Amino acid sequence: MAKKIRKAPQPRKSMLLLFTQLLIPWLVMGGSAILLVSAGLSGIPVLVIALGAALGTTLLIRLYDKKRTMVARKSRTGARRR
Repeated sequence: MAKKIRKAPQPRKSMLLLFTQLLIPWLVMGGSAILLVSAGLSGIPVLVIALGAALGTTLLIRLYDKKRTMVARKSRTGARRR
C-alpha cells in the first residue's frame, strides 16, 4: 500500500498580524467616512469612497504579508542549503 504524504502544518498567525489584517481596514473606512462627511459630502459617494479605502488597505496588507512570507521562506531555505 502507498504511504500517505503528510502536509506540513500551517504556522499560526500572531495576534498582532490578525489585528492589522482585520481591524485596520475598519478603522481606515471609518476615518475616511468621517473626513468625507466633514468635507461636505453625504450619501452614496461617502460609502463608495470609504469602502474603496478599506478594500485598498486590505489589499496593501495582504501584499505586504505575502511579500514578508516570501522573504522569510527564502531566508529559511538559504540557511538549509549552506
